[in-house]
Amino acid sequence: MPQDENGREHATLAMAATVYHVNEKRKDRKVEDCVRKDGDPQKPSKRPRERFTRFRDDEFSQLQAGRKKSDQRRGNLRLDGQGNRQGQKTNDQTKHGKQKETEQLALRHHGRFYQRIPGRLPTFLWENEPDVQEPRGTMNFRRTTTLFSLIFVALFGALIVGPRAARTQQEQAPQKKQQTPTIDEYQTKSTLVTKEHKIERAKFPFIDIHSHHWNPTAEEVDRLVKEMDTINLRVMVNLSGGTGDQLKNTVAVMKGRYPDRFVVFANMSYDDLNTPGFGKRVVARLEEDVKNGAQGLKIFKNFGMDLKYASGERVHVDDPVFDPVFEKCAELKIPVLIHVAEPSAFFDPWDYHNERWEELKEFPGRARPPAKYPPFETLMAERNRLFAKHPKTNFIAAHLAFHGNDLERLGKLFDANPNVYVDIAAVLAELGRQPYSARDFLVKYQGRVLMGKDIYDVNEYKWYFRALETRDEYFEYYRKRHAFWRIYGFQVPDEVLKKIYYKNALKLVPGIDAKAFPE
Repeated sequence: MPQDENGREHATLAMAATVYHVNEKRKDRKVEDCVRKDGDPQKPSKRPRERFTRFRDDEFSQLQAGRKKSDQRRGNLRLDGQGNRQGQKTNDQTKHGKQKETEQLALRHHGRFYQRIPGRLPTFLWENEPDVQEPRGTMNFRRTTTLFSLIFVALFGALIVGPRAARTQQEQAPQKKQQTPTIDEYQTKSTLVTKEHKIERAKFPFIDIHSHHWNPTAEEVDRLVKEMDTINLRVMVNLSGGTGDQLKNTVAVMKGRYPDRFVVFANMSYDDLNTPGFGKRVVARLEEDVKNGAQGLKIFKNFGMDLKYASGERVHVDDPVFDPVFEKCAELKIPVLIHVAEPSAFFDPWDYHNERWEELKEFPGRARPPAKYPPFETLMAERNRLFAKHPKTNFIAAHLAFHGNDLERLGKLFDANPNVYVDIAAVLAELGRQPYSARDFLVKYQGRVLMGKDIYDVNEYKWYFRALETRDEYFEYYRKRHAFWRIYGFQVPDEVLKKIYYKNALKLVPGIDAKAFPE
């Protein structure tokens, strides 16, 4: 390795490209061939010259800033074609300062235009390179050609890669969205392949014990009958008959036109609740409604939850004020279809653990927070005391008495109260998610369960038929807010099916023509 006069080793800085310095007037000045660290020119190469590349202007500007003190210093790096330096400094300090600046400039190019080689230059860097300077026009032509070639390659690449990248982003965007769907967006499609039985018409004629039609018109009733015939719905019970004149009109429109196809229940009015003697007046109204065609009494969900006295006290389900009403129903031999409370989940916190979260989101008013409503168990206890207090009155607890999620508890209610029945209106999903337990329960308590739908839609009954009459597996429920899960058929025996469809209702509701149904 070469040494200087002090015996220290030094490295050779080999320039593998022509260096262009920019002066203050932005004109290029050229350094040709190679420069050693000690300032001496290298032997001209005999090889054909490699393609040269210009340094960046910002790096030359930095070099200029360090050399502004001396105009002579800006010319120190210019070499002629024979390797002789022009404007050489005799001062060693100036010479070495110039060399240091040149070396720092080259180092900033990360070795792309030079190599730092201990000892001496490899011969391949300078051998066989003729000492002929290319004409300026030729070099400009090469630069222009190279520039346009790069632009062409860039444009061609953009045309090829650009659309592909756009398509990839478009394909990835929805995929990323699908990875974190909301509970509303998550709508799976089952890949299960199994036998299906799409039943459009009930196997036996049936009675819908739970339907609502407020002040129907004659045209609406005509349409109802036509739709009922398509699904084998023989008798529909309208629980929203009202009282007084409203009940008279409803009976006239429905039973007056189709006396064997409809049943109308009366309702209580609470307008005079805070006037003394309310119990006697409501009993008298009920008697009058029965004379006018009512065949039962329906008590809505506000009873026990929202109904209050003028003092603000809540009317309890087993309030003694209403005892005369229930006793009158037993005397008149009409059933009481009563809706007490709501699904227990409505009384729970509305969080992501609540399985009725979607319904409460869609209908926030259905929530039963403790600050406004009594607890679910309080209402259940009051209801059970009411059933026990009036053993001669037949009660139909709506919606499986809200024990569809706990059939064992419902069985205990039946065992303790022989006068209690239930309908399956709007709770098919509860039975459908436990097909084995549901079938066992319905067989065991086959004389206590009635067919009901609640909100009328002729196209939704087929889910009830499919669940009660088939063993189909894992099919969707018709109302997602009631159940985000899928349900199964539990196919009860025909004798059980007949009791659910019509025999139990014939036993409880007076005035229905039994001849319209099979034995």
